[in-house]
Amino acid sequence: CVAKTRNIGLDNATGEYILFVDSDDFILHEACEKLYKYAKKTDSDVVFYNLTFLNDYENGFIRNEQIKNDYPGVYRGIELFTMYYEDNCAKVESVRQFLRRTFVINNNLFFYEGIIHEDMLYYLKKKKNAGRASDLNESLYVYRQRGNSINWSQKEKSSKGYMCCIQNIYAQWILDDIFSDAENEAVKKYIERLYKAYLYNKPYEYSDIQNSNVKENFAKICISTISYRMVKFTDCDLDRIVHAG
Repeated sequence: CVAKTRNIGLDNATGEYILFVDSDDFILHEACEKLYKYAKKTDSDVVFYNLTFLNDYENGFIRNEQIKNDYPGVYRGIELFTMYYEDNCAKVESVRQFLRRTFVINNNLFFYEGIIHEDMLYYLKKKKNAGRASDLNESLYVYRQRGNSINWSQKEKSSKGYMCCIQNIYAQWILDDIFSDAENEAVKKYIERLYKAYLYNKPYEYSDIQNSNVKENFAKICISTISYRMVKFTDCDLDRIVHAG
């Protein structure tokens, strides 16, 4: 279990900062030095940075992600989260986050074990708690994508992981009535993204899996069961979930 392994690492870490590297990926040789200097300069709890993607299933195709804007300041975590989503940018992977160890320990920021997509939930927990978050607009990590990786092959576990993330986001965050309208809209967009992923990974009983009516009915049932209090899903929100490309 990736989450359990990372938690063991967090429990045993002794350094000032923490960086995750998955076993089939690699970082640039200057990554740690650049991240450490930037974290110290900005006094950040967490520094986000960019990825280079290596697609093994496309004959080793390499591409850098396209980031719309630069984010040169230091922000509350929720503020940076909101700016990311206003720009259709999301840096959810744990491997692109350089973390102050005391920030992790003091806020009990450990991974939810037993699910796939634990990064999605961990990302929200960090954003909620980070008093100082910054962004280093450089690609420092090479992220290997494989056609037979866990996210591509285990559809049932994948769908359960997304639903677990959605339920925990509501339980841990949405009920906190402390965010601005813009921040709550960013949360809504994030949940829409998780719902979209859930709907496309859910093993439907229907043969026409891509039928929009099937997905729309299923989405209405899911949303009506847990959508409450501050963040309400309108018909327009539902349409974005069902028909997003």
